Amino acid sequence: MQAPDILSALKPVIQSFEKLDIPYYIGGSVASSVYGMARATLDVDIIADIKTSQITGLKKNLEGDFYIDADMIADAIGRTSSFNLIHLDTMLKIDVFVHVNHTKKYFIKSIPCTRLLRNKYRQAPMIANPKA
Repeated sequence: MQAPDILSALKPVIQSFEKLDIPYYIGGSVASSVYGMARATLDVDIIADIKTSQITGLKKNLEGDFYIDADMIADAIGRTSSFNLIHLDTMLKIDVFVHVNHTKKYFIKSIPCTRLLRNKYRQAPMIANPKA
């Protein structure tokens, strides 16, 4: 997967999370690559504190560009598990892990990353801190 594909898929998700005030951070291979530990990736991992009341807005914001299933999101929130978003142009899968037990600790320790997406958002995307 090429960086432009990842960024084009990630941009609308981050913008939607910010618009809906959904706390999040990016983890997995994308986060490790930002810190110089490149790993092959076929997807993006996001940890998010999404609430049931935000599902409709998220679906409305993303449904034209993504496969998004409101029932799957509601189920993931209820089970504190994960759901997938599929970016239709690139077929990139974004795994969204719903607020796990340790998430608040990592939200506090996550850091803005201007190296990932320079000046394309209201603020830099939050990236997992490798020191957390």
